[in-house]
Amino acid sequence: MFGSASDCIEGLPAISLVLLAFAGGCGGLKDGNGSAFSNLPPVVQETARVEYRSQTTLADCPDAPHRVEARLEQLESILHVQGPPKIVYSRFTNWQDATAVCAPMPTTDCTVGPYIFSEEHALLHEVVHATMSASWPNAMLMEGLAVAYGYQGDETSFDPWPEWSELIDAVPSKDVKVYYYGGAFVAYLIATYGVDNLVALYRLSQTGESPSDFARRFGQ
Repeated sequence: MFGSASDCIEGLPAISLVLLAFAGGCGGLKDGNGSAFSNLPPVVQETARVEYRSQTTLADCPDAPHRVEARLEQLESILHVQGPPKIVYSRFTNWQDATAVCAPMPTTDCTVGPYIFSEEHALLHEVVHATMSASWPNAMLMEGLAVAYGYQGDETSFDPWPEWSELIDAVPSKDVKVYYYGGAFVAYLIATYGVDNLVALYRLSQTGESPSDFARRFGQ
């Protein structure tokens, strides 16, 4: 989805350094086995924890699989979680193919369980989703954490800010505010309550929950 900080570039997004400081150290899709997916690009490289597929060679970003693996392991360290044993990253150079595999979501970047589909070489936003794929929180937390990790500058330009209750059941493909304000909200929670409490809330939260349910879980 949103978040382009990632594609074969050096260095960490600014928010990653903040997270490290707080952590104290560095439609037709189905998850399950690969047989649920069709028309995936061929495997071009494999690491211990990444099966990298691509419609072209990796001549323009030869270390992309290692970047994905490094981000996965970095996130595990930052968030104190255990991600999937292996991520399957499929890179599409044809946006129409990417859109088709992500349908019915109107996007060229999406994640289902440990399976990432993207036009980018190593999209941080989707690696966050794959790392946290064992949990399915509300959209504000799910997209917020992914945006916070790849944060590159304030994009909360709406005035006044929306109520957090408006973002609980927002549909990301129809309301971009869930990304920008979700990212700001998650960054605030980490700065105020710490990474472990944020992850605990992320795991307690559920897709489709009401604002009152979320408020109750927040209090836990």
